[in-house]
Amino acid sequence: MKQKFHIIDAFVGNNASGNGCAVVMDVDLSDSRRLHNIAQEFNQPATAFLHQIQDNQYRIRWFAPESEIDLCGHGAMASTWLLTQHLNQYDKVIFEYGNNQSLTGYKKTNGAVSIKGERIQPTRAELPEHVIKGFHGKAVAYYTSENKHIVVFENEDEVRSLSPDWDALRLSN
Repeated sequence: MKQKFHIIDAFVGNNASGNGCAVVMDVDLSDSRRLHNIAQEFNQPATAFLHQIQDNQYRIRWFAPESEIDLCGHGAMASTWLLTQHLNQYDKVIFEYGNNQSLTGYKKTNGAVSIKGERIQPTRAELPEHVIKGFHGKAVAYYTSENKHIVVFENEDEVRSLSPDWDALRLSN
């Protein structure tokens, strides 16, 4: 079966180096194993799968090569850019994901896009051992939420100079 897809680098302007995302259009989202296999073949940080519900409304699921992603900002940005800028179909697009959650993507000027979603309320937690080890003791705070974990560092230079121990971080799953 042929599927239409695009490979897009999100966050490529003003000193950003980009974050790759495959966007696959008009997909049956019911077969998680198939979607995961496709994402593994693309081998991008994320693959966004879109199924159109109405004119400017899509159901969306995101997968990394390792597993499904509950919420993916750069995947939503890439999907928004594809639909609003590249295909020029809409000025605004709504993505439904998870359990009745949604993001809205907006067309901006000069080829840019933005997304807006429901606020995620994180809770501060103790730094887990795998995070301490994975980031060589440089993490200063840790927050959890319904679908994301947030690791905080002292400053931007700390983040730029990171050399994470990915194996330590993966072992936590």
